[in-house]
Amino acid sequence: MGYKLALEAAGWKVHAYQQFGDYSGTWIAVVSKGTGPREVIRDTYGSCGLCDTFTAEFSYPDYEDDADWDFQRRLKEFGERYTALSFEHELMPLYREMQDVGLDCDEEERLEFLTVHRAGAA
Repeated sequence: MGYKLALEAAGWKVHAYQQFGDYSGTWIAVVSKGTGPREVIRDTYGSCGLCDTFTAEFSYPDYEDDADWDFQRRLKEFGERYTALSFEHELMPLYREMQDVGLDCDEEERLEFLTVHRAGAA
């Protein structure tokens, strides 16, 4: 859940967050800022510091000490790296993949998650 904390520290309101995959995969957050529209931030995660950006950036002792000011500053800066995109931007590649070769289980779950939350944002 470190990615969600980073987005919140950067000023995003996180309406929904979900990871797709086991040891590695994709995470998606439905976010907004102020009175802006709900949008989507997506990235990948891994199971260790070699394949997971958040784990590589923050060691576990730092992650546990969330009262530390420097940790909060670093968390905010980490969350500010992300740019939110429209639901359509995230859905179109899944629709194309579905028509071309079909979707795997994680892609089906991502499509359902995005579809449900896009409908809820309307």
